[in-house]
Amino acid sequence: FMQGYAHKFETDGQAFAKRGIVYVSINYRLGVMGYLVHEDLAKESPYGTAGNYGLLDQIAAIYWVKENIAAFGGDPDNITLMGQSAGASSVKNLIASPLSRDMIARAIIQSGGGMGRFITSDEDASALEALGREMMDAAGLTDLEKMRAAQPEQLLAAATGCYARGVNPMSFLSPHVDGYVLESDFTNAVLDGRIADIPYMIGSTADDIRPMDEPIDAFCMARDSLGSCPVYKYLFARPLPGDQAGAFHSSELWYMFHTLDRSPRPFTAGDYALSERMVEAWTDFAKYGDPNGAGDRKPWRPFTAGDHYVEVFDVD
Repeated sequence: FMQGYAHKFETDGQAFAKRGIVYVSINYRLGVMGYLVHEDLAKESPYGTAGNYGLLDQIAAIYWVKENIAAFGGDPDNITLMGQSAGASSVKNLIASPLSRDMIARAIIQSGGGMGRFITSDEDASALEALGREMMDAAGLTDLEKMRAAQPEQLLAAATGCYARGVNPMSFLSPHVDGYVLESDFTNAVLDGRIADIPYMIGSTADDIRPMDEPIDAFCMARDSLGSCPVYKYLFARPLPGDQAGAFHSSELWYMFHTLDRSPRPFTAGDYALSERMVEAWTDFAKYGDPNGAGDRKPWRPFTAGDHYVEVFDVD
């Protein structure tokens, strides 16, 4: 939630559009512009909360899609969310938020863990307000008038200035439980049945930024016992050719967006076949809530208490 943008080189929706998907990507506020919690901002809010502005941007985009996507040939009742890393954390927040969960038909969570915390703040609102004021005061931005008159570069410098005081801005410039956008942490939302009851696809890469099998399995098990829709688990296990980095965090994006030809890596025919297989699975899940499609053949089974099935994506 500190950097990035929707039009990255490898995340082009053309392959999905060719398969009949109306693909929508968005930008949203990041860092201090997207997640600053400050008592003065909370006081002027009609909801008494501050922060989570980047998450509210995402929710506004879902509302826009719901209201307008039919004009582009889309189905407003079949909205699939898809996100990776912080994007996966965003998907988890959106399926749990009371402002958005009822508008979502399916969700894909990539390398964002499962149960437990992932790139969200675990501080309460008062602690976050104190951190926000400390950050702004240290930059000389001691009231809202000065904060709003500041140039973007000044706000970014205020955030990075936290490092000199031993505070990582990523620890508090991120989504948090505020009682309005997010009512509780994700684990409790799942266990209390306060997430969208929809089909899910969830997984990670073999050499991800941290082990994710345990929290993902816990999510799958909870959904199997509490939900009415299937959850499908995957593992991207293909070590990318060209170096020894393995199947690292974000490595699957070249494949699932079918943008291998934009990379200088020495991809093989097997890599392109793997990419086709992944695009088809993601497309079918978006269309039908089933990565196998609408046919009778069902090789990718849901993850259940009695069948811990994992679809492995690798070259033959």
